[in-house]
Amino acid sequence: MDHDALKKEKSILMNMYGLFGAAIILSVLPHVAAAVLSLIFFSFALIRCYALRKKAEHASLIENHMSYLIRTFWISALIAFVTMIAAGIYLFSSIDPMAFYPCAEPIIAHAQEMAEKSDIALLASMSQPCMANFLEANRHALMAALAIAAVPVLLYVGYRFAAGLSRASKGYRMANPKGWL
Repeated sequence: MDHDALKKEKSILMNMYGLFGAAIILSVLPHVAAAVLSLIFFSFALIRCYALRKKAEHASLIENHMSYLIRTFWISALIAFVTMIAAGIYLFSSIDPMAFYPCAEPIIAHAQEMAEKSDIALLASMSQPCMANFLEANRHALMAALAIAAVPVLLYVGYRFAAGLSRASKGYRMANPKGWL
């Protein structure tokens, strides 16, 4: 491969890793707009990876890294699914609902009305007085569940991203792009 072709492939790879990196950073920001933008970036990047891999020559640098990024996306989705289930089980077993009981009775009394009218605002206003106490009483359980759900995924994606970016920036292929690590 000549120098110009390698430079072009590296540029494409840097753009793709940049897009994935931006999506990763946006995914951890505590704002709805950031989460939506992250989802858009991840979706676009995944579609673009499939398109680039399809157009690339067999065993090329682009095909190698696109396979690696695609695999990173799907394995991290699997890890996220498993860790979300684990976090849900943990949360279900450790949450203390007592702080929410004062609001539960009025909500139950108006449940039929809220369901018929799809009145989420009424539900929110009825639960609001108990929310601060509920969150404070369950802060440790909620934070532990967040750690169970997010940390393994972020570590995996961070490792794969750093390894792939390092190799791509030097113009090297991944040794095993379809491997788990």
